Amino acid sequence: MFFRHQLALLCVHMTSFAKLD
Repeated sequence: MFFRHQLALLCVHMTSFAKLD
């Protein structure tokens, strides 16, 4: 469960970064 949460967080961060770029 924790790993899954971390993965989701990373996905969100990646999306945010892509949007920023």
